[in-house]
Parts: sequence; structure tokens; C-alpha cells
Amino acid sequence: MLGLPLVTLIIFLPLLGALAIACMRGEGALIDRNAKSVALLTSLTVLLLVIMIIKYFDTFSGGYQFVEKYAWITFLEH
Repeated sequence: MLGLPLVTLIIFLPLLGALAIACMRGEGALIDRNAKSVALLTSLTVLLLVIMIIKYFDTFSGGYQFVEKYAWITFLEH
């Protein structure tokens, strides 16, 4: 695979786009135009990531694919 955390990016990129839109300041018309641009850019980026997942999905492989493992609570691990 690519080594990118695709699933994490697909989940959290729209949240970052929404946060960017929520933090915009300025005149109403300018905010509207910039918000639409950020929303479009975010949506197209997520679409590209989904296309990458579809491209690299192996239909003949058994088991989970695109698994991301992170240590969340390290002091509980033995």
C-alpha cells in the first residue's frame, strides 16, 4: 500500500474543512465565496482519497484491508 493513513484522512479531513470554514472572518460575501472554495477543495480531496482506496482494494485478499494501528493508551499494554 502507500503508507498513507487513508481511512483517518477520509474521516478527519471534512472535520478540518468545517473547522476552517467556521473560523473564517470578514465580509459576508467574501466568507460565502471562501467557504464554498474550502468546501469544494475538501470534498475533491476526500473524493481523491476514496478513489485511491478503491484502486488499491484487493478483492482477492481475505481479511481486513487499510488497517491503521495506533497505540492510544500505552500504559495499559503489557
